[in-house]
Amino acid sequence: MFLLYLDASTWSKRYTGERGCNVLDAILDEAAITGNGDLFSSAVSHAETLSALVRFRNRTPLPAAQFGYDLSRLSADRDKLSWLTVADDAFRRCTDLILKHNLNATDAALLEVLADLQHQVQPEGHELWLIAADKRFLRAAAAEGLACLDPEVSSPREVRELFARWINR
Repeated sequence: MFLLYLDASTWSKRYTGERGCNVLDAILDEAAITGNGDLFSSAVSHAETLSALVRFRNRTPLPAAQFGYDLSRLSADRDKLSWLTVADDAFRRCTDLILKHNLNATDAALLEVLADLQHQVQPEGHELWLIAADKRFLRAAAAEGLACLDPEVSSPREVRELFARWINR
C-alpha cells in the first residue's frame, strides 16, 4: 500500500488548469481504478486550495458558474480523501525544519507530521509520497527522506508506471 499526500500546491491545479493538472488527474484516476493508494490531505491544504481557487477567480475572467462548479468539485474531491491531522505540537516541533530548509511554518509543520507518519508506515512495507509543486517544500521533503512527485515535471505516463510498480510489489 502506498500513501499519497496531496499538498495544496498540487491540489489547486485540478481546478485552475495550471501546468501539472493532467498529472493530478492521472493520480486520482489510477488510485480509483487500482484501489492501491490512499489519497490524503489536511485541513490546512484544503483551506489553501480553496484560497488558491478564490485568488484564481480574482485574477482571471472566471465565470461565476465555473467558479461554482469548481467549488462543488473541490467539495466532492475533499470527501474522497483521508485526512491527516496537523496538531499544534507539530508547529512547536518544526522549528529545526524552518531553520534548516527556510520553510514557512505551515510547510514545516506538514513536513514534521509527514516524516513522523513515514517512520510509522515504513516498517509495515508502506510507502509515503508527497505530491507537491512547491519546489522549496519538495527539496526539504526529499532532504528529509520523503519520496516526492512534482506534477509540473512528471507525466501521466510516469504516474501509470508508478502505480503499476506499486501494484506488482
